[in-house]
Amino acid sequence: EFVALVSHEFKTPLQIIDSTRELLVRKIKAHNIEDESVTKSFEKIKNGIQRMNGLIHSTLNLAKMESGNSKITVERAVFNLKAFILDIVDKNSNLATNKNIKVEMKIDDLPEEFNGDYKLLDHSITNIISNAIKYSNNNTTVKILAKTGTKKLMIKVIDQGIGIPKEDLKNIGQKFFRAKNTLSVAGTGIGLYLTKYFIELHGGSVLIDSEINVGTSVTAILPIVPLENVEENNL
Repeated sequence: EFVALVSHEFKTPLQIIDSTRELLVRKIKAHNIEDESVTKSFEKIKNGIQRMNGLIHSTLNLAKMESGNSKITVERAVFNLKAFILDIVDKNSNLATNKNIKVEMKIDDLPEEFNGDYKLLDHSITNIISNAIKYSNNNTTVKILAKTGTKKLMIKVIDQGIGIPKEDLKNIGQKFFRAKNTLSVAGTGIGLYLTKYFIELHGGSVLIDSEINVGTSVTAILPIVPLENVEENNL
């Protein structure tokens, strides 16, 4: 209850900050002012708001998992999985641009109608893609590959980043655990823990392969569930 209360109190000032940012952006555009430093400053504010909102959602979800009174359930609906991935990449475009990272996608194989929980998978895939960008070296490439079979589909994200030490790899995805070479990068150790949990709730799995100073690949495998008796989600 305390976590829920505090999280709610955080959301209100963040909404005020974001709406004020949008108002200022519109006013600057109306006056035809073009200043790269101002634009970058607004992008930093937006990225900070998105990060704070992500932390709030992660904290709330973790609290639900830890509480005996509340349980996270999969609320299935049908949505376009390819458009879903494109939207996540777009949300992380500022982060990629700031590091001059190119995102290459081969996701045409993804189904236009997928039966899953949009919000839970949004958290999971966003975490995988944003981590790939966050832990990548500047001027590199992040690849997003997808393949769909008859019973399962695969979404693989490959980066050219700092990698994960072999001795840490077995612990990645445990609650609050972070590899020793990532401590200089902001993070909590909650994101991947929730990512694995949410994908496993769908009956899927997460596979991680990594080599230090070469890069990391994270693969989300999801079962293809029949669409019958599911109300279509137009998100």
